[in-house]
Amino acid sequence: MASTQKLYPRATVKRIVKAHSKKNVSKDLDILVFLDYTLFLQTLLREASIEAKQSGQRAISANDVRKVTEDALRKFKGYNSSEPSTFPTYYQCLLRTHGAPLLPPSHPHSARLSHSLASLSLHPTLEAALHLLNADLPSAHFLVRHMQAPPAYEGMFLHGILHRVEGDYENARAWYESVSQSEVFRRAWGDGEEGKEEAWGFLGRVERLKKEGEGDKEELEKESRREIEAVVDWCVQRFGTGKWEDASGVWTRPDEKVRSIGQDMVTGDKGLRQF
Repeated sequence: MASTQKLYPRATVKRIVKAHSKKNVSKDLDILVFLDYTLFLQTLLREASIEAKQSGQRAISANDVRKVTEDALRKFKGYNSSEPSTFPTYYQCLLRTHGAPLLPPSHPHSARLSHSLASLSLHPTLEAALHLLNADLPSAHFLVRHMQAPPAYEGMFLHGILHRVEGDYENARAWYESVSQSEVFRRAWGDGEEGKEEAWGFLGRVERLKKEGEGDKEELEKESRREIEAVVDWCVQRFGTGKWEDASGVWTRPDEKVRSIGQDMVTGDKGLRQF
């Protein structure tokens, strides 16, 4: 009878883990370590393949692997509980791990993270941005619905981005139009009609990808990230990343048109969600 072939040297892995942790190794822990290692290699190769494709190469090179190793380690590592709970920590982790949202998500990336983000007591625009990056659209929507009128252009812009991610492109265009003359919009898309054309072109390409499956998803994800990063950078410069113990002064009273639209979304058949 032939002996069963081992997939990896279990005894060696156990010795390595024990030496690094300086603790005894429980039964079958080495299996989990080996599986984690395998998953990391898959992540590394996937990122290296994307890098090679973007560089126009037909095969993955050692240089491609070197370029993506650090980001792959960060993505695989995920959220490090030993790091301080601050806006930069969560922001960079969400971007590294999940990137920027483009198409409607089925659920938040981490439901448990929502409470942690709220407990930071950030300016509402920055908290809404973090919820958006966590694909927690209801939490983001709760915040931006309190910033639906000037001078809260940052919240209005995030409201438009939120509708874009939801797949509600008509509402997204309406919010983009409302903020198209604001400084934060110009920061993301440029000045004047040229900036508007860029933004509207992006919305159109995302809509085609969602409805017809046509377009370069990878490039659109990069553009989505660039847009969100521009809004977040603006908000960080304007509001800072410290605590806002009382954010009630940020809320704005919407005009009659906005109140009517909001009421339709709450009680009628408009919008994607019933409250």
